[in-house]
Amino acid sequence: MEDISKTENNLGILNDRYLLIELICDSSSSAEIYKVLDKNTGQIRVAKIFYENNTKEFEDENKILKSFDNKIPGVIAFFDSGEGLLYLKGKEKEVKKYIILELAKRSVLDYRVEVDKFSEETYKYIFYQYILIIKELHKRGISHRDIKLENMLFTGDDYTLKFCDLGLSASFLDDSNKKKKLEGLNGSPHHYAPEILENKEYDGEKIDIFSAGATLFSLVKKEFAFLDARINDNIYRLIYNKYYKSFWRKVDEKNIFSPELKDLIVKMLAYKPDKRITLDEILDSDYLKVFKKKGKLEEYKNKMIKELNAITFEKNE
Repeated sequence: MEDISKTENNLGILNDRYLLIELICDSSSSAEIYKVLDKNTGQIRVAKIFYENNTKEFEDENKILKSFDNKIPGVIAFFDSGEGLLYLKGKEKEVKKYIILELAKRSVLDYRVEVDKFSEETYKYIFYQYILIIKELHKRGISHRDIKLENMLFTGDDYTLKFCDLGLSASFLDDSNKKKKLEGLNGSPHHYAPEILENKEYDGEKIDIFSAGATLFSLVKKEFAFLDARINDNIYRLIYNKYYKSFWRKVDEKNIFSPELKDLIVKMLAYKPDKRITLDEILDSDYLKVFKKKGKLEEYKNKMIKELNAITFEKNE
């Protein structure tokens, strides 16, 4: 075994193969995230190293990533997984479960917190990208179940959007390929659909649309629309009662949401799942119709790239 004390610029080694270069995140409830060097290939990757009590999270995410076989371009690329010895300098060796993934720039949330607001072109193009990814997942019978800005990563110089953290994802198709209901409290606060909070069985496609709407609101305004989507929540009950003008007066004092955007968001956040707008209707909405014009996708993409390139981060965050 290599003596890691003699190897420069690393924190340790995983499975005698992955040199740990930098701790990216230790705030996850299930794992620590490291930037690593794959000694076998010379490539920089990400290692998601799971805590001892999170075997189920590892198994769930590992299973679904392997089933995708890197055939969904909107999902972060998967390279390796397993169980191996982790050596951290100054600590005892441990056996850890891990998943090796594509290295991304940062999450959408990381970029969002650095600026007062995005331009309309930027948040519209980001939204358009993630709706297309959700559509690809649903086409394969998969509900992500944890859509939020933290789980969207920018990759490459063109800031291609990709989803990560698929440990809560689930198939909404049974063995006969027929649609089935899902259950369980899966997702994140401020993004739960009402039916999840009410402990009901739910439609996996419809809860993703709700979370996508809540995410769009926070992408634009940099805060959440409501505490949670319960009928007794002071803000959400305005949507429940269809008091849309009162809702927007409460949450959009500076009038930053266009009429087309307001209309789309309340349709995505509808209380009744069967009243929520579909993904195809979102793509055909007045809000996204600009992308049907020749050259507009490229124009908005280039505006986003320029805007995101101007955002700087502290080197030693």
